[in-house]
Amino acid sequence: MKLKSRIVLVLGIIVLCGCAISSMIAEATPTQVSDTPTAVPSSTDTPQPTPTATSTLFQTRTPEPSATPTQTGTPAPTATPYNVPDDVPIVYPIGAAPEGAISRIGIGYILDMELSPDEQWIATGTSTGMYMLDASTYEELWSVATEHLVCEVNWSPDGSMIGYLLGCSEDNISGRVTDWRTGAIIREFANAQDLEWSPGTSLLAVIDSTGVVVWDTRTWEIYRMLEKEADFRYGWWSPDGRILAISAFGEVWVIDTTSFEVIYTLEHPLGYQLIVFSPDSKYMARYARNTMSEIFSSVNVYELSSGKHLYSYSHTVGEEWGFVFKVEFSLDGTIMAVNGNTLSTLVDAATGNILHYQMSVWSGMSAISPNGEYLILNITSYDTNPYQEYMGLWNVQTGEIDARLPLDGKVHDWFEDGQRFFLTYDYKLMKWDLSEREPLSVLAAVSAPCVSYYHCDTDKTIFWSPDSRFVATRSYPGDVLNVWDASSGNLINTAADEATVSGWVESQIHEIDSVDETIRIHIVEGEGNARWIEIENLLTGELFTVSETWKSRYSLIPFGFVYSPDGKRIALIYREFHTASVPPDNDAQANIIKVWDIETGEQLYRFVGHTEEAYSVAFSPDGTRLASVSADGSIVIWDVGP
Repeated sequence: MKLKSRIVLVLGIIVLCGCAISSMIAEATPTQVSDTPTAVPSSTDTPQPTPTATSTLFQTRTPEPSATPTQTGTPAPTATPYNVPDDVPIVYPIGAAPEGAISRIGIGYILDMELSPDEQWIATGTSTGMYMLDASTYEELWSVATEHLVCEVNWSPDGSMIGYLLGCSEDNISGRVTDWRTGAIIREFANAQDLEWSPGTSLLAVIDSTGVVVWDTRTWEIYRMLEKEADFRYGWWSPDGRILAISAFGEVWVIDTTSFEVIYTLEHPLGYQLIVFSPDSKYMARYARNTMSEIFSSVNVYELSSGKHLYSYSHTVGEEWGFVFKVEFSLDGTIMAVNGNTLSTLVDAATGNILHYQMSVWSGMSAISPNGEYLILNITSYDTNPYQEYMGLWNVQTGEIDARLPLDGKVHDWFEDGQRFFLTYDYKLMKWDLSEREPLSVLAAVSAPCVSYYHCDTDKTIFWSPDSRFVATRSYPGDVLNVWDASSGNLINTAADEATVSGWVESQIHEIDSVDETIRIHIVEGEGNARWIEIENLLTGELFTVSETWKSRYSLIPFGFVYSPDGKRIALIYREFHTASVPPDNDAQANIIKVWDIETGEQLYRFVGHTEEAYSVAFSPDGTRLASVSADGSIVIWDVGP
């Protein structure tokens, strides 16, 4: 069970065409589930691999016995800026276009991904939708544009289905189960907080705020159900499938999956806690993530079968303590790895005694590699000036940093060989091979020009070619112009300056409440915090209300507008502000783009498709298209007619 994380891709090589889908499917048929489901698999069905003490990739030394914990590894070497080698293939992906759009350029930034059981495909959840990509070429099998961020992705054990969660706000989450080949929705769960597959079976636990329903996904009949007056949030199956732990507000429920009776509950003073099981289903660790209190920066370990409390491990070395971000057990169940914002430790799982530790470690820690040898840490070293950031390959058995990778990123998933993994770094998804010490391939995001409207020169964000065929945008980070085909989304060219787009049309964002040569647009304040927008045509004297009335606590507030080339229309970007008690219907509703007729005040178009802040729009020179750029990492081309 991977930790919950809800919530911050070569030139000439353009992918995501579906021409090879049929052949790809034929080569990647998933393993079939058995005809008879087993709700409670035997704990002896799958023997646990035993990690080795030495690596096949790096020479290590056997640690000497020590009575006290030791910090291992040598100081970081001089940092080497990471650059993708020239011969590494880079792919720029084209996203799934939302309804009403001609194309979406970019799939957004990656929030979660998981390899298929046969390691041929990667199910990828991003800020703009759900994508099924070939693990070798990044070619797209299918994609779905969503109005919520896709924050968690899980394959079914037999590889036939994908479960994913939409919406990273804890107050606004739903779930889907789809066919892995087509992305077709098999089942939707409107209020699901979590979807969890039982190991090795066809059972799926759906957790929401009112209870737990376990479905047999072969027939979609309810296998077990638990309804309780508790605010359930997360769920975990034990590796042997005999226990289902549910995190509710203020307590953890431990359920026997045969009888579906609650065996015991564990109370705690914090809101929601996370659970990790040892691979042999002997231990259960409970902890609170990101808790800003030294008192609660601890991990409690229990005997799983009885709930007996074995010990509390405080994430502290000397006077240094850290928030607990992630907990992992070694594959033989003897070592517990605990990661925090300043400290990572390897702990004796039976006693809680620290075996090894690394200082100056921040929030990135990967899962233990499938061969049981390594964790990858994001390390910040202050031994040099300026400080160094890198990824350290931490040997679980020796506590040594066996290698350093010259970048810092997030590891998403390991291959079973324990040598290759996928990571995201600098808006790129990379496949990394430890033996090569460099990426095998890179999926580069389009990367929105800015991360926010308030940190962006919106007047120099979008450029249209005079014939309206191409659109250019700035990349972030850096200051490189990318030129795209507006219809297909294909990358045409890149340039380090504006020479390539000399003479092209720039977007011109005008502030609301300002006066232009033709019109005045401003926000009108009414009684009871009511607001609306008016357009005043300065040539004719006509005055139009161009927005529905809103209240300040739940408001659609535009902050800028652009003219169409003929001066007859304007496009407005609306920002939706809301409180936790009044959540938006979806993320896309918070970034609405509307096109208005200046002469009549008629709303001509209403576009919904960005899941995060939209901060720049621009009409094409012929006035038939509108480009919008968003912090979700995508550019959308909209059809706005003649």
